[in-house]
Amino acid sequence: MTSAPMTAHDTTTPDAAVEQLVPAVTDLVRRVAGVAPRTTRVSPGHARVAAEILFPDGIGRGAVVVAVFCYRGAMRVDVTIEHNRVFAGRGGHPSGNRCYLNDYMASVTLALAETQLPVEFVRKVVAGVAAARSAVERRRRNSGWFQPEITTARPVFVPRGTPAGRLPSGS
Repeated sequence: MTSAPMTAHDTTTPDAAVEQLVPAVTDLVRRVAGVAPRTTRVSPGHARVAAEILFPDGIGRGAVVVAVFCYRGAMRVDVTIEHNRVFAGRGGHPSGNRCYLNDYMASVTLALAETQLPVEFVRKVVAGVAAARSAVERRRRNSGWFQPEITTARPVFVPRGTPAGRLPSGS
């Protein structure tokens, strides 16, 4: 009985594969965030690279987060924007409605031996993160919708069927 010849792919451990891809991922995060990212080892074969980002309107906090991990014999790179932005309710207070216009996710699957991210993937991530950072303002501008950042007074409520300016009689 003969054994199959070993290849470079067979000898690459998941942890080593993650380690060799982290520098390329770090460069991508630095490029989209404009600041030095931090790298965290989550577990063997899984790393997380993150950097804070600012939104153009100055509301809320966020971070570009990239997970690098082995999945079914390949390398997986997932890019997301995590943030705390929500829509404002009446009176300008934060509501429970999350602002999904700023969410962003991109993924790519690579061979274990890869040390670089595909150029087209990097290009799409850079453009996608930039678009997500300005999504709310762009949507307002394109739709002609105007909503002030803070509403200070509620509109006057007039019950149905009652002419404006007259209150229903109490008797």
